Amino acid sequence: MPPTRNTQPRRPDHKFTSAADVRRSLGAQEESSLIDALTTLRNQFTVKPDEPSVSVSDERLLLIKAWLEKSPGAQDVFNIWDTANPRQMNLLSLVVSVLSSMLTLLSAHYLYQPLAQPIVKSLVSQQYSHRLNTYLGGSHNDLVLVTMKLFNSLSNFASGRERKATFEVFAWETKTLPRLLHMRRKGKSDDHLDILSRPDGTTSSAVKTAFLEQRRDIFVLLFKGLWQDQYSLVRKVLEVCWTGLWSDQKVRRTLKVGLFNETVLSQVMRVYERDVAEDSDLEHIPADVVHHYMLAICTRPGVGVCFKDRGWYPRELDQEEKVPDNTPESPEEGSSRRIGRIYNKILANVLKMLKVNEDPRQQELALKILAACPELVAGYWSSAALALEPRNSSKWLANIAFFGTVVSLPVPHSSFVLSEASGKAVYNPAPPPLTTIVENTMPSAHIKAHLSRGLQATSSLVQHSTALTLVKCLRKYDAVLRALDEVENALEEDEEGQWHRRRSELEREIRKRVPEFQVVVAFAQKLADLSAVQDSIQSVPYNPAKYALLSEIAQRLLWLYQRSLPSLAAEARFDIGKLLSVLEGSLEARESTSEVNASNSGMDVLRKLHVLRLLSESDQFNWSGKTGTSRSNLNVLLRGYVATTNRDIRAAITHLLHRALSASLLFQHDPEEVALWLEALPVMTRCPDTRTPDGVLLTSEPDAVISFVDDCAQRCFKTPYRYLENLEELFRSADNAAEGVTLVAGQSDRHPSPLLMTILEQFEAKVKGQLLSASDTLAIVTFIRKLCLKLLSKMDHAGPLRAVATRLNNIIMGHPHADTSLILSAIQRELDYLNSILLRVVRPRLTPNTDRDEHVESFLEMVEIQGETTLLPQGWQQSAYDLIDWYRVINHSMNIQQASRLCLIIEQRSKKSLREFLKYLRAGELRVWDCIDLVRRYAELKDCLSFDVLLFHSDLDTLANAGRREILVQSLFKDATSLRDIGRAITLVHHALLSCCQNDAAAPRFLVVLSDIVSTAQSRLNAKEFSLLHVGKDEQRLIRDFGARWTVMIKENLSVLSSDEKATCALWIKYMAFEDLLVLLDCTLDPSEPSCRLDSELLQELLQGLSYFAGANSYVMQRYAGALWRLRSQLSRPHTLDSILAQVLSGSLPLGLGGFLSSSPDESMLSDIILHAQRHWVQHGRLFESTIDVADILSTTDWSDSTVDVLLGLLYTESATEASILSWLKASPTAPCTTDQLARILLALLDSQRFNELTLQEDLQSIVPHFDRLLKAVMSGKYSIDAEAVDTYTTCVSKMLRQLTSIRPKLLINLQRRCEALQADYMSSHMIRIAKFVQSTMDVEGAKVVEAIVDRGLKWIAQLYSGTDNEASTQTNVGLVEDFSRPSSAESVAHVLHTAFHLHPSNACQPTHIEPLLRLYGGTASVSDRRLLDIFQLFEVTRKTSIASLFHRWSASRDSRAGSTLEAVQNLDPNLCLKTCLSFPDWRRATIDSDDENSVLHGSSMYDPLFLILLFAQLLQEGTPTTASGWVQLFRTNIASVLIRAVSAQDDFIRATSIAQLAALHKCLQEADMQEQQHVIYVLNLLKDAIPKSEDDSPPRLPVYTTLLLAHALRGIFYPANFIYPITARFLLQRSELDTGDVPMLFGMLYSSSEQWKKERGWIVRFLSDGMVSSAEWNVLKRRHTWDLLASLFQSEEKDKALRRGVLEIRLPAEEEALAWIRIVENILAVLDSAKIEQSTHDVSQGYSTAQLAQTAYSAKLSQ
Repeated sequence: MPPTRNTQPRRPDHKFTSAADVRRSLGAQEESSLIDALTTLRNQFTVKPDEPSVSVSDERLLLIKAWLEKSPGAQDVFNIWDTANPRQMNLLSLVVSVLSSMLTLLSAHYLYQPLAQPIVKSLVSQQYSHRLNTYLGGSHNDLVLVTMKLFNSLSNFASGRERKATFEVFAWETKTLPRLLHMRRKGKSDDHLDILSRPDGTTSSAVKTAFLEQRRDIFVLLFKGLWQDQYSLVRKVLEVCWTGLWSDQKVRRTLKVGLFNETVLSQVMRVYERDVAEDSDLEHIPADVVHHYMLAICTRPGVGVCFKDRGWYPRELDQEEKVPDNTPESPEEGSSRRIGRIYNKILANVLKMLKVNEDPRQQELALKILAACPELVAGYWSSAALALEPRNSSKWLANIAFFGTVVSLPVPHSSFVLSEASGKAVYNPAPPPLTTIVENTMPSAHIKAHLSRGLQATSSLVQHSTALTLVKCLRKYDAVLRALDEVENALEEDEEGQWHRRRSELEREIRKRVPEFQVVVAFAQKLADLSAVQDSIQSVPYNPAKYALLSEIAQRLLWLYQRSLPSLAAEARFDIGKLLSVLEGSLEARESTSEVNASNSGMDVLRKLHVLRLLSESDQFNWSGKTGTSRSNLNVLLRGYVATTNRDIRAAITHLLHRALSASLLFQHDPEEVALWLEALPVMTRCPDTRTPDGVLLTSEPDAVISFVDDCAQRCFKTPYRYLENLEELFRSADNAAEGVTLVAGQSDRHPSPLLMTILEQFEAKVKGQLLSASDTLAIVTFIRKLCLKLLSKMDHAGPLRAVATRLNNIIMGHPHADTSLILSAIQRELDYLNSILLRVVRPRLTPNTDRDEHVESFLEMVEIQGETTLLPQGWQQSAYDLIDWYRVINHSMNIQQASRLCLIIEQRSKKSLREFLKYLRAGELRVWDCIDLVRRYAELKDCLSFDVLLFHSDLDTLANAGRREILVQSLFKDATSLRDIGRAITLVHHALLSCCQNDAAAPRFLVVLSDIVSTAQSRLNAKEFSLLHVGKDEQRLIRDFGARWTVMIKENLSVLSSDEKATCALWIKYMAFEDLLVLLDCTLDPSEPSCRLDSELLQELLQGLSYFAGANSYVMQRYAGALWRLRSQLSRPHTLDSILAQVLSGSLPLGLGGFLSSSPDESMLSDIILHAQRHWVQHGRLFESTIDVADILSTTDWSDSTVDVLLGLLYTESATEASILSWLKASPTAPCTTDQLARILLALLDSQRFNELTLQEDLQSIVPHFDRLLKAVMSGKYSIDAEAVDTYTTCVSKMLRQLTSIRPKLLINLQRRCEALQADYMSSHMIRIAKFVQSTMDVEGAKVVEAIVDRGLKWIAQLYSGTDNEASTQTNVGLVEDFSRPSSAESVAHVLHTAFHLHPSNACQPTHIEPLLRLYGGTASVSDRRLLDIFQLFEVTRKTSIASLFHRWSASRDSRAGSTLEAVQNLDPNLCLKTCLSFPDWRRATIDSDDENSVLHGSSMYDPLFLILLFAQLLQEGTPTTASGWVQLFRTNIASVLIRAVSAQDDFIRATSIAQLAALHKCLQEADMQEQQHVIYVLNLLKDAIPKSEDDSPPRLPVYTTLLLAHALRGIFYPANFIYPITARFLLQRSELDTGDVPMLFGMLYSSSEQWKKERGWIVRFLSDGMVSSAEWNVLKRRHTWDLLASLFQSEEKDKALRRGVLEIRLPAEEEALAWIRIVENILAVLDSAKIEQSTHDVSQGYSTAQLAQTAYSAKLSQ
C-alpha cells in the first residue's frame, strides 16, 4: 500500500502512447486501476475551450485511431460500462466523460468520423440512452454534468449529423434540466466555459421544428431570469435566437411566434432595467442589446412577431378559412361578437408593458411598433392611460411629447389600396372606420379640455408644448383629409359616396375635439400684447427667444386652423387682415436687424410665412382693405416683397398676390402676369440725404413706386371697365392696326392688364399737376420701362407697347421739370432704352464707345480709394446702390474699360447690386458681354444674370459665337425653370426674329438660339411638359411657323450658307412639316437647279424627316420611289433611305402578308394595329411601278433590315423578282446578308406563288449551302440571345424541307450528317421541333434523321446527369433543366423521349438513362410528367425490375434529393395535394394512352393521383414512420385525403389500388404512437363500412360527396385551426355509418344560424361544386332537391356576389344542365319586370337554347 501511495502524484502526468497500452490499462480488474486509466484517458483526450483547432496529425487522434482499429466502437469502454455497478458513480462519470471527449476529438475531421459512428450508434440505442437518461435524473452532480457533456458532444458530432437522433433519445421531461438551467446563474463563472451560452446555430430546421413543437417549455426556461445573467450571456442568447430561429425561414413562423409570446417577451424586457455598462467596456449595456433585439422582431412587418396589418381597417377573417364573401363586414356592425380584430395581439400587449415616459429606449420601441402596425394606435390610448392634464412637470412634458409623436405618424396610404393594376392603384370602395381615423388623429381622452387649458396656462413651457401638440394633431388631420380626398377623386364619388361621407363625419368629429378658435386667437393676441408692452415699457422682463418661439407657434396654429378647419375659423369674429401688422412691423425694423439674435430672426421668418399662408388660404382677405393704418394691404405686401431678402417669403407674397389679384378684373385674364409686375418693382434703397451731382434730392424709389401702383390699383379696381376700354382703344390705334394687332377675346392671356392704362393715366395726371418730384418721376418711368420689357415676353406683338412708350415720351416732353437737367436726362435715357428695345430687340451690330471721359475716370479713382480705406463692410451694399444712382443720372459717356471697372467695384461691394446694375446698363451704349468676361466667369456670376438682359445686350455677332450663345441659354435654365419661363424666352426670341426680318443673316442665328432652347428644355423638363415644346411629326405649337422660313432660306441661300449655318439647318430640317420637306425634296431632285441640291449631310436629315411621314403618306411617296433609289449612291449611310422605300412598298400591301406583323413602336395597342391594317388594306390595290432595279439591291454590300424590307416589298409587287433572287442565291453561296436577313428572304421566296413554278424549271442545288447555313444557326441557337430569330430559322428549315421536293433527299442527307455530328451540349428544343416535323410529314424518308436526333437527345440526357465536375457542363445542364421547367420546352422534350424509349425499349431502358429523368419528373398531372411516368412503367415492363429503388431519392423539388421514401412523401406540397383532392382529375387512367389530354387545363398545378398512390404504396412497403411527429407530418401532406378521394375515381385500377393502400394504412395505424390515432381510425372505419360489396370483379365506387367529406374530415384532424374541423367531426361522431346517397351537412350549413354562417354557406356551395363530376352525383343532389335550393338562394341573395358566382360555377352533367338552368330561369322570371324582359329579348328568336335564355334573363335582372 505505501508504494501505491508514493506513485499517486505521478499518475496525472502519465500518458498513453500506444493502443496496446490503452487496452491493457482498460482491461484491469480493479476499480482503482480502471479509475486511474479512465482519468488519464479523459485528461489526455479533453479539448480545452481555449485550445486552437485540432490538427489532422494530432497525437490524440492518431492514438484513438489505433485504439479503435483494435477495439471497434470503443468496446473496451463499453465493457467497463456494462460491468460497472450503478453505485460506482466515479467510475461511471469517467466512462461517460471519456466517451464525450472521444466524440469531440473524432468530430474535428471528416476522416476520423467513421471511427466514431459505432460509438454514436451504441449511445443512441435504447440500452445506453436509457442509462444516460437515468443518470440525468440522479443526484450525483458530476455524473449529471458529464452526461450533459456527452449529449452535447453527440449533438455537435459531425456538424450536427446526429442531432435529430440525440433529440429523440434525450429525456427532456427530466426535472434535472430546469435545475441545471438555474444553477448556471449562481455566482460568477468564466463566460467562455458556459456551454449553454453557445448553442449551435447550425441545427437543421427539422430538428428545430420538432424541438419547438414538442419541447417548447424547455426553451422558455432560458428566458426566466435572463435579466439576472451576465451581459455576454444575454447577448449570446438573443443573438442565437435571432440567427438560429428568426433568420431560419424553414422553421414555421407560427412556432416562433407561439414561442415568443407576451410572457417570454416580458421576461426579455426586464433587461431594460439594466441601462448602464457592467464591465470595463462602456458599450456593454444589456439594455442596448435587448433594445436592438426587440426592434428586430417587433418593428418590421413580416419579421418576428410583427405581422403586416391592414392599416386602419380591422382584421379580416383568416384566408385559410376561405370566406366566400369578399365584401368586408362593416366595422360598425357586430362588434360585440368579433374577438381579436387585430393582427398583432402580442405587440398590443407588449405596448401595455412599455414605460414610454421613463425610458427613451422603450419609447423608441413603442413608436416604431406603432409606426409598423397602424392598427394598434386606436386601441393603445385606453391601455396607455397617459396623464395629459396640463402641469409644469417633467412627466407631463414626456407624456405630451410622446402623445404628439404618436399622432404625427404617417397616414397608411397603402391600406387604402386593394391592388396595383398596370401601375394604377385600385382603391378600397369602403373607407376605414370613423373611430379608428379619429383615434389616430385626435384621440378622445378629454383632449379638447386639456389642450384648451394648456393654451391658457401661466407657464410658457406648458403653453408651447400644448400648442406644439395641437399643431401635430392639425397637421395629421390635414394629411388625413388629403388622403381621403385623393381616394374620393380616384373613385369619382359624389356627395353620396362613402369616402365623401366619411370625410364629412371626420370633420364634424374633429371640430368637437379641437379647442375653440377664439382660444387660439386669445393665445396669439396675448403674445401681441406682450410685445406691445415691451415696446412701451422697457423695464418689463422680456425674453426674446421665448417670445419668438411662442409667437411662431401661435401664428402656425392660426394658419393650420384656417387650412384644416376653415369653417371653424370663419365663425370667429376676427379681422384676418390685421395679421399683416406682423409684416408691416418688420419693415420698420429692417435697419436694426443686426441687433436681433440670429436664431430669433429665423423664427420671425417662420411667423411671416405662417401669416402669408393663412392669408393665401382665407376667403376673407381683401387686398384693397386697410391694415389699421393708412396703408392698404396691397401696399404692405408690395413693401414686404421689395424689402425682404428671403426667397421663401418672397415666394409666399407672390403666391398671395397671385391668388388675391387673379380674382379681380385687374389680372383675371392672366394671373401669371402678376409675377412680371413684381419683378419690375425697384429694390434699391437710398440714404435719407442722397442727392444727384447737381443737388437734386433723391427719395426712396420703392416708396414712390409702390404708393403710386397702390393708388392706381385702387382706382382700376373701382372702375375697371373704363380702363378696359382704354386698352381696347390702344390696340385699335392706327399703328397697331397696320400691323394687324387686335384685342382678341380668346387670347386674353397674351394681353396686358388694364392696370397699365391706369398707370399711364395717373402718371400723366400727376405730371401735369406737378404732384411728383423729379426723383419720383424717374422712379416711375424706370418702373414702366422695366414693366414694358417684361410684358414684351408675353405679348405676340410689340405694337401696343410701342404705343405706351410713345405716350410716355409725350407726357415727359410736354411737362419737363425745371432745374433737373440730370434727372430729365436720366428719364430720357430710360425712354430711349425702352424705344430701342421695342423697335429692335437685338441689334445687327453694336459699336462700343472708345472715348475716355476724364470726369468719369476721376470719379472711379476716388471710389476705388474710398472702398479700400474708409468704407465699412456694413455700408457696402448701400454704397453699391449709390454708384448705380450715379451711373443713371450722369450725362457723361463711359467706355468699355470704365464700365468694366464700375462693374468690378459694384461686384466687390455687393453681388446682388450687380444684378440690379445690369438692368440699368444701357444696351445702346454698352454691352454686358463687353463689360464682363462672362465666358470665363459665368459660373461665379450666373446668379447676377438673366436671359432677357443678356438677350437685349446681344447682337448678331454675339449669337454667332457658340460660347456666348451657350451662356445665353444656360442663363434661362440656371434655376428651376418652369414651362412658362421657357415660353416667355421663346417669345422674346420671336420678337427679335420679327424685328430683324429684313436682315437675311439674322434669321438663322435666332433659329439656332431657339434650337438650343428646345434641346436644353428636353433634358430639363419632364415628358408631359416637354410635349408642349417638343417637335414631332404632326404639328407643333411653338415653332411650326418657322418651318416655311427655313424652307425658303435653304432653297434660296443654299450655295452661300456657311458650315455652321448648314449645321443649324440640319437641326431644323427634321422638324419641318411634310409639305415643306417635299418642297426640299423636289428641289433636290430637280436636275434644272443644281445649286439647290442638298449635300449628303443635309440630305440625310431630309430623309430622316421624311421617314416620320412615309408610312402614313405612302401613296404620295410612291412617285418618288425611283428617284429616291437613285440617290442611294450619294449617301454614306443609306439605311434611312431604305426605311422610306420599305414603308412606301409595304404601304401598298396588306398588313402581315409576309408572315410578320411589323408595327411601328407607337402602334403597340390593338386599336392602333387595326387602324394600321385598315390603312394598308385601302391602299393594297394601288400597285405601282417602282422602277427600282432588283439587281441593284442584290448587288449591294451594305445590307440592313430596311434593305431586306425593300426586297420583300418588291417580291410581292414585281413579278420578275423571284427569278432575280433565285439567280442571286445561285451566284452567292455565301450571301453578304446576315442569317436573319437570309431567313426572311427565303421565307418570302417560299411564300411566293411564282417560286413554286420556278422550282419545276430551275436547278435548286445552289440553295443547299443556304440551307446548311440556316441549319447551323438552328443548331447553335441554344446559346443565342435572340430566341425569336432562332424560331424563324427553324420555320424556314421546315418550309424548305416541305416545299423543295426536288432537292429534299440532299437536304435530308445534310440534316442527318449534321445531327450525327451534333454535340450533346447543343441539343435544344428547336432540333426537337425539326425532328417532330420530319416524323409527321415524311415518316419513312426522314426516319434516319429522327433516329439521329433522338440518339443525340438520349446522349444529352445521359450527359446531363453523368456526374461530371466540369463547371461549364454543369452550367449547361442547369440551363437545360430550366428549359425543361418551361411547359412548352418540357412537352417537346418529353414527347421525343417518350417516342425514343418506345421505339427502342431494349436499348433505351437502361438504369443510366432512367436515373437522370428522376430530376426532371415533377410528379404532376401535366403531359410531360405523365409521359415520363409512362417511361418509368416501360422500364419496369422491359427490365422486369421495379423502379422503386430509384424513387426513394425522388423529391418534389428539382433542387434537392430525398433520403428515403418517407422523406419524399413528407416533402410533398400540401396545397397541391389538397388541390388534387378537390379537383381530382377523373380523366386520369392507368396508362397514358387512355388519358383524355384535351381535358387537362391545369395539369401542372396538381399532382398525378396515380403517382401519389404508387409512391404511398412504396412508403408502406419500406416502412411507416416510427415517431408521432413523423405520422403527423405524413398526414399534413394531405396524401391520405387524395387516397380517400381516389375511391371515387372513374378508373378501376386507381380505385382498386387506393382501396388496397387505405386498408394497409388502416392496419399500420393500429400500432402507431400518435395522439390522433383513434380519430384517423374512426374516419377510415366509416370509409370501410361505406364501401359496398361488388357484384363483379370491378372495384366498387363511392359517390364523390362521401369521399370528399371524409377527406376534409381527415385533413381537419391535423389542421384543427380550420373552421370546418369541429363541424365535420361533430357530423361524423353523430353517425355510426354514412348515408352515401345523401349530400352530407347540406341543410345544416346552407341555412346555418351560427356566427360563421356566411363561411359555412360558402363552404358547402364550394363542396357541391367540387363533388359534381358525373351523373351519379347529380342523382344524389336530386334526392334532396338541392338544385332547387341553390336556385332559390341565387334569386334571393342579390348582394352576395360570391355566393351567386359559386352557384354558377357548379359543373353539371350535360344531360342535366338544361333542366337545372330552367329552374334558375323560373325563379328569375318570377320577380322580373315583364317590360324589361320584353325589351331585352325582343330580338331573341324562338330557336334560342335554354342557356341563352337564362343568360338574357340574368342580364335583365342585373340591369334591374
